[in-house]
Amino acid sequence: MTGSTSCRVGPVLHALMVAAALVLTACTPEQTPASAARTAAALRTPGVPAGQTAGNTPPTPAGEGRPTSATPQPQTTSLAKPAPGNAPAGTPTPGTSTVTASPNRVLFGADQVDQVGTSTISWSTGTSDLGQLFVSMDRQPDKLFVEGSDGSAVANWLRPGSSYEFHLYAGREHRQQLASATVTTALGNASTESTLATQPTPGAVSLSASPNPVLFGADQQDQVGSSTISWSTATSALGQLYVSLNGQPEKLFVEGSEGSAVANWVRPGSSYEFHLYAGRGHSQQLASVTITTAQVNASTDAKIDAEPNPVPADDQELGTTLITWTTGSSHGGEVWVSENGEPERLFLSGSEGSGEANWICRDRVYEFRLYGGSGRANLLDTLTVTRASDAPGHEPPPPVRCQSEVSE
Repeated sequence: MTGSTSCRVGPVLHALMVAAALVLTACTPEQTPASAARTAAALRTPGVPAGQTAGNTPPTPAGEGRPTSATPQPQTTSLAKPAPGNAPAGTPTPGTSTVTASPNRVLFGADQVDQVGTSTISWSTGTSDLGQLFVSMDRQPDKLFVEGSDGSAVANWLRPGSSYEFHLYAGREHRQQLASATVTTALGNASTESTLATQPTPGAVSLSASPNPVLFGADQQDQVGSSTISWSTATSALGQLYVSLNGQPEKLFVEGSEGSAVANWVRPGSSYEFHLYAGRGHSQQLASVTITTAQVNASTDAKIDAEPNPVPADDQELGTTLITWTTGSSHGGEVWVSENGEPERLFLSGSEGSGEANWICRDRVYEFRLYGGSGRANLLDTLTVTRASDAPGHEPPPPVRCQSEVSE
């Protein structure tokens, strides 16, 4: 009987010893079960999270344990905004290019320094035109995050102690920057959930330049032009505005919580990138804008015109004018329009033609530019369109479409 019991106990005891050895091997002193769970969570995020494809993981700088070539797609997107009223195809939708992040700052507890956080990035080019959103981690080279005219995407790979600059560019050329936003991180106090560093509250940060581009005639290539730079940190906190000429190191331009300053040293053929930073630390970028220049090539044949101009101040909220143009050649052309100094938007194309701009608002300035060919390298002619002032005693209609276009 005793021998039979020993025979049964022996295999069971052997199996228990093998299982214990396997458990001890998996939970080494360097990798406890708790730290293993944290490590697994950290490794899942840069890789392919559950429910996502590899395309949803953004490219990140080498050395962070994440792929460097994947291009994520937004998790949620919205349709491009239609042109106001019955605007024809190709008509720009007056709007504002934006990039926002929520939450911003991304908070981490004292026990979360080895984990990752999440922020939802929303963007709009202000038109139906394609845009590309790039991201730079800790000032490393930009990498493509997502593209589209507007939408939102989740950045679920933010690490404590790092900052992430998102730059929205027009088209796929990675040249004309429309807007930017910087996502920062901070450690939180577990008892009060307050952050350990004082930073300005995110708000309607703005940075713009007018005119942009700065135009030069063929006989003005040895002269300088001007553009007015306007900025706001959206708080009473100090900000500093730096400028970089042709990609060279930045230099301080002006400082203050908000204001305007004239850059009267813009030279033909150069580009000027302005960066607005919070405080004097030169580390947290709030916004940026790039000023470019263009040459006006005098031509007796190329011409752009509008009729009527100014557009009458009638009882309609939106006015209409007919834009007519010719490049004077058969090599094609493009008509672009800028509203109140905002980035240009394509209106119509062709070596000659006409089209109605039926979205002219009061108290706004529309600058139409005629380019030869494509690529906006050969500026042929310009035209400024405005709305006439209302007659004394005439009550204009309430701003409904115009107001919504400004706020979007």
